[in-house]
Amino acid sequence: MKNYKQLIQVIETLATSSKWTGNYDYGTYRKFIYVPKNCKRYTSLSIPTIDDEPDLTSVWIGRILTQEYILLEVHFYPSNKNWSQFSAWLMAMVNNPESLIND
Repeated sequence: MKNYKQLIQVIETLATSSKWTGNYDYGTYRKFIYVPKNCKRYTSLSIPTIDDEPDLTSVWIGRILTQEYILLEVHFYPSNKNWSQFSAWLMAMVNNPESLIND
C-alpha cells in the first residue's frame, strides 16, 4: 500500500469481505471484526473517519485476542514517517487475521 488511494481500496475490501463478519459504522469511525468459525478468539480493526473517508490524523486501533486468550491492542497514528510500518500492519490485519490470532 503506497498511497491514500490504495488505502481506500483496502477499506473497501474490508467492507465487502465475507471473512470480516462485522462491519459497523459509528459515524466517527468504522469497526470491522473477524471471528473464525467455532472459535472464541477474534481480531477487530477500528478506523477513524471524517465524512466517510479514512482519517490519517487520528489513532487506528487493532485488537487481537490470541490463542492464549491474551488481548493485544495496537494503536497506530499513520504518518509519512511510519507509512511502511503502518501499511505492513494494516495488510496483515486485513489479509491474514488468522495468523495474528494463532501466533
